[in-house]
Amino acid sequence: MANVIIMEPGEYEEKGYCVERYHLLEEDILRFLDFITLVFYTPAERKNIKSMYLADLLLRLGHNSEILLKDHLLSIPNYDTIVKVKPKRWDMNTYKILENGLPQKKHNLHLAEKFVVLQPTFEHIYPFRSEKCVNWNDIGKSNKKENEKSQEDENNKDVYWWKNYTLMKHNAKFEEANLDIILKALAALFILTIRFNKSASSLIRYGYIQSTETSAMELEKNGEKQTGYIVSSKLFLLPETFPKDRIVSKWSF
Repeated sequence: MANVIIMEPGEYEEKGYCVERYHLLEEDILRFLDFITLVFYTPAERKNIKSMYLADLLLRLGHNSEILLKDHLLSIPNYDTIVKVKPKRWDMNTYKILENGLPQKKHNLHLAEKFVVLQPTFEHIYPFRSEKCVNWNDIGKSNKKENEKSQEDENNKDVYWWKNYTLMKHNAKFEEANLDIILKALAALFILTIRFNKSASSLIRYGYIQSTETSAMELEKNGEKQTGYIVSSKLFLLPETFPKDRIVSKWSF
């Protein structure tokens, strides 16, 4: 009988497994894109491109994003005093507190500000916003009374990739998986992977950062100059830098 290895909390990020997982998922999407040329389709048209292959990818993408968000929330001291729901019942409404609702500001993620550039089309993708709300925390909120809400309000409750993932996961609505949603879900996982990964060597191994002096760049952020490395994959460019001091760590070569 094969031995079962139990992964310790945080090990998924510390040993770079999350990067390896992202890499495999992006490669699976690229195989699909061998037959679909992105520049020929607008985002609206991509919503009509559906398949069971994409449905399987959406389940895997959503699950891996859940792992990273849950690990981050579990790592916060006294998280159980902030979140009253037990971890087994956490969902995206729970994770919204990570946006800017935590008392210790350093744990707030501000994901609604994050975007990637889709390299084939140069589009900006904000995967932690809905089509109606630019603030992750505001998704699903309404000033209307319950009896005044329309079907449109209900449809816009969570109109980004997570809603489609949830409908797939719990209701087997495979038609919810379309190419536009898949790209947003992959963009979300890319941002989370870069944010939470603690193994610089894994990012170097897969070419997501180039750890050389010539590839280092200086970026001004919040009035401060930071030196780091450009982060990119075959599909996405992350318009911020991977901090240079994170390369020199116990996980790098």
